[in-house]
Amino acid sequence: MLSPSLTGSPGEPAMDARALAALAKSRNFCPKHLGLLLRMKELILLAKGLALGHWRESRDPLANSFAEHGQAEIMIAELRETLDIIRGRILRMAPAERQHYTPEERFRIVVFLRTYAHTYEAAAALFMVDAQTIGR
Repeated sequence: MLSPSLTGSPGEPAMDARALAALAKSRNFCPKHLGLLLRMKELILLAKGLALGHWRESRDPLANSFAEHGQAEIMIAELRETLDIIRGRILRMAPAERQHYTPEERFRIVVFLRTYAHTYEAAAALFMVDAQTIGR
């Protein structure tokens, strides 16, 4: 299992995400270091997957539940990374050039807002629109 310093807490980006962001901003980094960082991240994920596989094969229901939880954490991290990349791309577009949400998507946003008790401002930031748009 990864330590909190590697995975990050919900409010703090993971160490590898911070390191990759720093490398992306820096123009004078050694390509070997980037390769090493990426390989390290791959090996850590493979080790975690191996451990989860051993726990899943266990007859202990607690170990099996822990393995399911670990697998869900990996999937959540993957989805968050995907979302961050897509959001970054969309946010680089001018708001006038972005496609509008369909009526079904707008309804889903309202349901999301009510279900998870987000403020208009938080929902607007999440869905990349103005808070007034969410309010309407």
